[in-house]
Amino acid sequence: MPMSTLQDRLQDVMARQGWTRADVLRISGQSSSVVSQWLGHGSKTIHTIGKLEAAEALARAAGVHALWLAKGIGPRIPAATLAKAEAPARQSSPPPQAPSTRAASTTAATLRIICRARISTPCHDRMRPS
Repeated sequence: MPMSTLQDRLQDVMARQGWTRADVLRISGQSSSVVSQWLGHGSKTIHTIGKLEAAEALARAAGVHALWLAKGIGPRIPAATLAKAEAPARQSSPPPQAPSTRAASTTAATLRIICRARISTPCHDRMRPS
């Protein structure tokens, strides 16, 4: 669901971060009246965060994109934040490696032994790639 209003976006950030109205006041550096208007509780409702510094401070603290928070434009989470979140996942599982030559030759030798025990014709002739 798109968050079309500043009130929706701020309430989403506050819920995800566990912030109170006091946290928004402290982080943004704005007055109580302005924050109340952002949250739809003031004498008038403000639809965007007009002060760049306030939007950037809140966005930085919440890990969201400042333009999304301030005006509802663009992605919620900056690409750099997504890349950092994905990096540990990529690093945690090593890339698959080809089996070692020794392991491959041991497997081939084991297959030959099994084949010879079951069939009278040499198995290695059947194991050659077509």
